[in-house]
Amino acid sequence: MNEHYYPALPQGWERSQVEMLLIEIAPALKLGSKRLTALLYMMGRTRPKDWTSREVEPVYYAPQTETALALGKSERALRNDERALSKDHKLVELRLKANGSRSFYGHCGIVFSQLIDMVPALIALRDSQRANRERVRELVHRRSSYLRHMKQRIEAASPELIRNTDFWAATQAFENWPHSSKLRRMPLGALETHVDECRELCVRVDDLYEICRKTSGQAEDNFRSFIQEDINEHP
Repeated sequence: MNEHYYPALPQGWERSQVEMLLIEIAPALKLGSKRLTALLYMMGRTRPKDWTSREVEPVYYAPQTETALALGKSERALRNDERALSKDHKLVELRLKANGSRSFYGHCGIVFSQLIDMVPALIALRDSQRANRERVRELVHRRSSYLRHMKQRIEAASPELIRNTDFWAATQAFENWPHSSKLRRMPLGALETHVDECRELCVRVDDLYEICRKTSGQAEDNFRSFIQEDINEHP
């Protein structure tokens, strides 16, 4: 009787889903495309049911010569890939015979039980990355609205307002905003701080418009509060 019980994928998960998961989070794992291709090739030649059963392990048994030929790389390059997948990424276990060979008998080869154990953590990593991307998308959208607002305010500024030193300082701060193309490459925390500062600058410029309106006794053409605009665009 087999008394060994091995890790199995979470309920509802299959090997193919793990493959798609790895493709999505490979950059976060610092897993290069060639090494990822080798990993997926070996995974794809295991039995899918071995990933969901607790009574067997998914193991890739094919010799390096055969695998290297299939992947179009040297055996040395393949050995480096396997070593990195085992020691650096800790995604697989190299379980080899004393002479380095692999065999179905003794289950010697590339063993994927460690990867199965890691799947819940990898799912959490993927979900975190997706949430961060959505947060970045939201922040970039908000910055775009702040950019439009500042341009409209500067273009519509009266001569009196242009001579105001506080307004001049605000326009200089606006000129220092990073280009929109750079926003998605900023660390999330830095992007959040920047967007908060953009909103504060827009509010400050609105306040200057309001002061100018009251002192001049005239309403600015098409005057619209940024606070109102911000609430309407970002409930």
